[in-house]
Amino acid sequence: MVDKVDHPIHISRTEVNFSTKDKEIQVAAKIYIDDFELAIKQKTNKELKIFTPKERNDADKVIEDYITQKLHIVVDGKLAKLTVQGKESSEDHLAVWVYLSTKVAAVPTNMTIECLYLYEIYTDQKNMVDVTVDGRKKKFLILDTKQFSESFKLI
Repeated sequence: MVDKVDHPIHISRTEVNFSTKDKEIQVAAKIYIDDFELAIKQKTNKELKIFTPKERNDADKVIEDYITQKLHIVVDGKLAKLTVQGKESSEDHLAVWVYLSTKVAAVPTNMTIECLYLYEIYTDQKNMVDVTVDGRKKKFLILDTKQFSESFKLI
């Protein structure tokens, strides 16, 4: 059973990188494993046991379902369909990095990011989002339960 772990700050980090040349959005989401597993357990009643010998066979699918339900990237009014490319443990083994990507038909001018990770378990959750375009920082967002999305000019 996953137990709620008390720690003083509840944060995630998501990097959204857009390549105008490739017309591709690449996402790297870092979420602390204890919090992530607790949220998934509450939502699905499934214990993932990420990066252990007992990891569920369908863990990648469960992770993809959670992330794509909680992270929405809208480009020029159209929801981008993100697909998980893989996952890996953070260096300290406390968090999971989940990698996603999608192609877009044309270089967008506007983007909206909505990030709802872990709000179902923590009212003080903060989701930091870094947005880069062609390797240059474009926007830094700190999203929480009061402001969980933001729209901005991308190009």
